[in-house]
Amino acid sequence: MDFDAEFIVNLMPDIVFVTGMTRVHGDDDPMAPVSTAGITVVYMPTSVSIAAIVEDIRFIADVMNAAESGEHIITTI
Repeated sequence: MDFDAEFIVNLMPDIVFVTGMTRVHGDDDPMAPVSTAGITVVYMPTSVSIAAIVEDIRFIADVMNAAESGEHIITTI
């Protein structure tokens, strides 16, 4: 999975969520240039069930300080 770290940094996001599949080369951290630029990078495990996806939604909502919105999403799916 190739991406343009410079492009991501130039977008100036507060946080970037990526899948663990991004680390395809073992211990290499392909997002290092992004985190070195002061941007928070959160690696999310690959969900293998609906229950895990629900927990991912809760986690992301909590990180974004939007727990109520996360629960709304969960209850409407």
